[in-house]
Amino acid sequence: MLEYDVINAGVAVDALGKLNRANVGAPNQRLRAAAGASWSLGGVQVTGLLRHVGGYEDDAGGSIDGFTTLDLNARWPLGGLVGDRFDAHVTLGAANLLDEDPPFVNIAGSYDPRSSDPRGRRLFLSLELRR
Repeated sequence: MLEYDVINAGVAVDALGKLNRANVGAPNQRLRAAAGASWSLGGVQVTGLLRHVGGYEDDAGGSIDGFTTLDLNARWPLGGLVGDRFDAHVTLGAANLLDEDPPFVNIAGSYDPRSSDPRGRRLFLSLELRR
């Protein structure tokens, strides 16, 4: 984002790169990015997603660190393991694989819920059946 101005009580505020709890704006970092990639071979597919939220200023003039997470999942065909009537796949994945903590923010909860996620690493397993 290149510019983010808000009007707060009739006064224009440059809100880019700031937490913005003291005005009507939402947190807006100068840099937010996501990049993903997939690889497949013989029916196996691996997908990764890297997300980054850049650092920004808190309302008191201090700084809030950036936050980067990596999500990864792998999907395998099950072939005839569940019978010939179904096209079946199993997926194993992890959100925030590297278990990154959100940056500290001096507000209730100690993190910015509009910019980061405190839940840490989350694993999942899914089974997909199609006729």
